[in-house]
Amino acid sequence: MLPSVSSAASTTTNSTTRSINVNINGSFISTDTNPFIQAGRIMVPIRTLASLGLNYSWDAKSHTATITNSSNEIFQMVQGESIAYKNGNPVQMDSEANNYNGRMMVPAKFVSEAFGYSLYYEKTRGILFIQSKNFIPDLSAINSSDLKQARLAAISLPINYSFKPNVNAESDNSQYYTYTFASKETTRYTYSNGTVTTVVVIKD
Repeated sequence: MLPSVSSAASTTTNSTTRSINVNINGSFISTDTNPFIQAGRIMVPIRTLASLGLNYSWDAKSHTATITNSSNEIFQMVQGESIAYKNGNPVQMDSEANNYNGRMMVPAKFVSEAFGYSLYYEKTRGILFIQSKNFIPDLSAINSSDLKQARLAAISLPINYSFKPNVNAESDNSQYYTYTFASKETTRYTYSNGTVTTVVVIKD
């Protein structure tokens, strides 16, 4: 479930399983199956790569996924193997690509960085941020006259702590969480996971 901000001051989400949300270049995207963490690696459905401007194809006979970027670099991964091939050259992945419930899942960090994208997983809210090297957040969106869109732009920015956070604040497994904005406010909000409330202020 994607984070949402209504016209009300507070948004609450309850679910049986806390899913990892994916934010690419400042926008939350929908995935056909939930990303998950396995052995410390975040696995994402290969279809997510289309949002990075990458094309992919699947060969059911050889169980091979082929990914191509705008520069025509070719990246191939074989289901169940940790060795991939970039332009025909073998590359060691940090986790194998594999099939889970009919969906090809690939290691997000390895694939995104292989094609020049940076990756940051924010444990506070369980959000995977993927950004191109030339991406610049559109901070003007936070000042939009559309309050809902302005608040969505605010929560689309990763949280960076200026201090060491309480260990319970970085609880990406919490099934309960709320975003709360003061009336007409867009640059300050509180995020609560049911145990710790974090005050977020957008600066610079």
